[in-house]
Amino acid sequence: MLPMPAATLAVRYFMVALLAGLLFHAGPLRARPAGNLGEAWRAWQAAVQGNAPPDELLPLARAVHDALPKSPKTPKQMHAKAVAALNLGGVLRDLRQWKEARRRFHESVVLFTKALGPSAPELVDPLWEEARAADRAARAKPGEVFALYERIDGILALQGQEAVPQRIRLHVEFAEVAYRREHLDLARRQVARVRAIIARQAAHDYMMEGRIALLEARIAEREHRFDDVISLHEEALADYRHHLSKTDHEVLRLHRVLARRLESAGRSDEATTHLLAIGRALAAKPKRIAVVGDYMPVYRAPIRMRPSAFGRKYRQGRVVVTFTVTREGRVRDIRITESSPPGVFDKAVIEAVRRFRYAPRFRDGEPVDTPGVTYTWEFRMEG
Repeated sequence: MLPMPAATLAVRYFMVALLAGLLFHAGPLRARPAGNLGEAWRAWQAAVQGNAPPDELLPLARAVHDALPKSPKTPKQMHAKAVAALNLGGVLRDLRQWKEARRRFHESVVLFTKALGPSAPELVDPLWEEARAADRAARAKPGEVFALYERIDGILALQGQEAVPQRIRLHVEFAEVAYRREHLDLARRQVARVRAIIARQAAHDYMMEGRIALLEARIAEREHRFDDVISLHEEALADYRHHLSKTDHEVLRLHRVLARRLESAGRSDEATTHLLAIGRALAAKPKRIAVVGDYMPVYRAPIRMRPSAFGRKYRQGRVVVTFTVTREGRVRDIRITESSPPGVFDKAVIEAVRRFRYAPRFRDGEPVDTPGVTYTWEFRMEG
């Protein structure tokens, strides 16, 4: 998920400053003695600037909120109470008290709407926070969550080009929430909307475009469109390579994913390209893998057993094999070095290991054969 759009420390500083101005210049804002509100605000401000943890911030945020009028009447009162509710909701969110956080964010939305109108830009943060809290709160209906995202988009759309980055993040997050809640049609529509927005932009945000491609890949996998899953992962990798180095963790992860999926799909030569990329990147790392015994396959073929092998006679087994990993990341020269019970599981293990794929080792910039690699298979039937 993307970082929260509001109630981070940086935003809290802004909110504190805004609230301070309202408290000390609004005149009739205060319904309680000035000392109560001023003292509560100063304590909150000091705690936030001192990076106090959420459990320490909670009573301070509540004190500021409760020191303001319970039912504000003027726009200035509503505005100040909305800010206080937003800050209180942010602390509750950090404490993962989602139900109460959502209630405070909603209070902030209502008050900002009354004070500034239904399309005020100030509504974006509390609405976004309410949507996220509602998504996490127990018993929240999907329609309620989706309606909040739609309202945010309506406000951002009125702000023109300057709000485009926020709209892109919003639609991606909206799509992720819809996907997680099993609304795949809605998730696809949000992806289509964000792709349409991106297509109209002169500059690329490759990291965001890669994230969108990965989200589409997850939707495609849920719908069993496995060729699309591969092509979308390839698209994400291409996007990330514009921004990240070849040794970056996320780039290597995508190479591994593609190697596994291509090998599973019978596209072994294409898988080799990604295995070579992994091996080359690992060789370039200062702390490269050097121990043969720790050499693990990128792709493991399943070890298939005959049903009779799982009978009462053999409830556990262990097979250790030694082999050479070739410069293409394939396995050859397989030898059984340990087998228990002798000969029972050997054939199935050898057939599977023969299909394993590794990221080949590199020496002087070139892939090399690696002999003496071992793999241990163990089986135990419980009960």
